[in-house]
Amino acid sequence: MLHDFESVRQQASQYRIAELSVLNESIFRYLDRLPDGEFSDTIRQNLSAYIHWLIDKGYREAMAQFCNLMESVRYAHANLLMMQQAPEVYQAVNQFILSL
Repeated sequence: MLHDFESVRQQASQYRIAELSVLNESIFRYLDRLPDGEFSDTIRQNLSAYIHWLIDKGYREAMAQFCNLMESVRYAHANLLMMQQAPEVYQAVNQFILSL
């Protein structure tokens, strides 16, 4: 998903909230184990596309769960990577939280 969101977008559209939650958790587990230097532009772009897709499609529960994971200390490295390497994702999360 983080390497080619377009290839899974259609399939992800069929997911229920529980499946999107598993996908969110998988994203955070992957990023938490990713060395700093391996956070590529491709990952950043696909992560951003996924977040904006959740927001644009109105998957508020899944987006709220993503925000919850982002605030969790359990995935501190993943959160740091996103804040440093994908500020547009961090901004989208903040905007979503403010809109609640």
